[in-house]
Amino acid sequence: MRLRVDLVPLPDLHYADVVMVVDVIRATTTAAAFLEAGANALYLTATLEAARAFKSGDVILAGEEGGLKPNGFDYGNSPREAKEAPVGGKTVVLSTTNGTKAAHLAARSAKYVLLASLYNAHAAARIANQLASEEVAIL
Repeated sequence: MRLRVDLVPLPDLHYADVVMVVDVIRATTTAAAFLEAGANALYLTATLEAARAFKSGDVILAGEEGGLKPNGFDYGNSPREAKEAPVGGKTVVLSTTNGTKAAHLAARSAKYVLLASLYNAHAAARIANQLASEEVAIL
């Protein structure tokens, strides 16, 4: 099995197997924290407009643009804030400047896309190893 590392999410990247998207401090840690806080689903969007299209009474919008919580969003992109958010049984839609865009890029071609961070590193690595048949890429 091969291990591949791409430091920058470029539009022409192609993945054949498993991609671990790593946005260590924010997006991927925040995503894990929302799920740990009880969210029943988590959607990642590549743009703020796509996230806003999900808005309804049962959907929580979270994310950042340039490090700041976008207007009309319920939460920013803080893992601590996400872990304490009352999101039990709700859907969270997350859009960030880098992390969610990288996940969308990986999803264009990869069989599996995993969100990885220092927060969930052991679990992400274990699952990547179980799923991979050819290659694990870290983006």
